[in-house]
Amino acid sequence: MMITPELEDIFSRAVALARRHRHEFVCLEHLLYALLCNTHAVEVLEACGVDVAVLRQELEVILERMDAVPEGEDYEVEQTVALTRVVRRAAIHVQSAEKSTMDPGD
Repeated sequence: MMITPELEDIFSRAVALARRHRHEFVCLEHLLYALLCNTHAVEVLEACGVDVAVLRQELEVILERMDAVPEGEDYEVEQTVALTRVVRRAAIHVQSAEKSTMDPGD
């Protein structure tokens, strides 16, 4: 199964967001926030009744409150088990839908 360039960009944005905040882990909140930069993902969320502006504001608060690695301390950004599970579930969804690629809508 292939991952679209848009989804690869979203994953990169999530990791960059974690680094910018000096978070040791990339978690679901980072991924969800990164998804808000993608038109297709936003359309899917809005179709599910999500108020994207409110979601963005709430995620910003959550991300600011997360523990940060102290300045000057080395660390590697790792993804959480929960994030791994969500990506796996999306891959299963794509396979069961007989799609050849996974995109931000999945």
